Amino acid sequence: MSRELPMMTAVISFCSNDWRFLKRCIDGVASCSQEIIVTVCDHFFDGSAENYALLQEAYARFPKCTFLQFHFDPHISYRPFSTLEPEHHNWRHEWHNTGRWLSFLYASAQSEYLLFLDCDEIVDTSLFSQWLKEADWRGLAACRFNSDCYFREARYEATARSDSCLLVNRNYLTSTIFWDNRERTGIFDGIEGEKKKGIKDLLDQPMVRHFSGVRTKEELHKKFTTWGHHWEQDWALLLEEEYSRPFNGEHFLGRQCQCIDTIDFDPLAEEIPTLPRVDLDQFLQGLHRFPNVICVSRSDAFRKEVEKEYLLN
Repeated sequence: MSRELPMMTAVISFCSNDWRFLKRCIDGVASCSQEIIVTVCDHFFDGSAENYALLQEAYARFPKCTFLQFHFDPHISYRPFSTLEPEHHNWRHEWHNTGRWLSFLYASAQSEYLLFLDCDEIVDTSLFSQWLKEADWRGLAACRFNSDCYFREARYEATARSDSCLLVNRNYLTSTIFWDNRERTGIFDGIEGEKKKGIKDLLDQPMVRHFSGVRTKEELHKKFTTWGHHWEQDWALLLEEEYSRPFNGEHFLGRQCQCIDTIDFDPLAEEIPTLPRVDLDQFLQGLHRFPNVICVSRSDAFRKEVEKEYLLN
């Protein structure tokens, strides 16, 4: 039975190191989302400077998306009454969580569902739209979607799949649920209501492809030094060993990969623009040129949360 698509806000977590995936990620959800919010910090989560010229390029190329930009502070996070200090190994998860929390605060009041994606998670539009219309999922509070995963090149597909993006009925979300260091897994586990993992399409195939590992060596190094999981492995050592030889068919975290015949998206073929350097001051001064960018300070976010709690009560 076919139904109308729900009112949905797609939330994409983005940094300039994800440029190769941005257009395809947006295109994947554009036709089934009434609103697309792209969250971005003005620094990487280790405090290093962003590629500000590339951020400006993203703002200009996707005027129909709302970019929620927040400020990195090495001493205090946006989380009200955070229990973490900057020296804590989970400090960077605090910044990953900030973008999703802000999207919850700023999403259109008409949105019934929020779909949380990382930028390197690409949704198959046709399959996902059909699933939204025809599958029996409306009674669920939250869903996590099974995804195919790729490593080194788009032709190397992991034989084992994993869950990636998260769809949540907005009525089950609260401001406090966003601050688990497990990020989307923590949101999913913290929701009270009927939930389902490992969701596939109507023909039992994944609707999402996860290209996190399909980057250049330099881009993988940047990812591993700036993300929340930086402390879990000696990523630099693993990366050097991996690229010291041709690919051996195994992801360096132990997943076996198979070579596939058909590739309709190759991130490594996506061109990254070469742009004149822009420093932070120039970037901030030029933001007025982009009406689709909302700069959210910590005080703005706190005020928005208070307003939201007042309206809910």
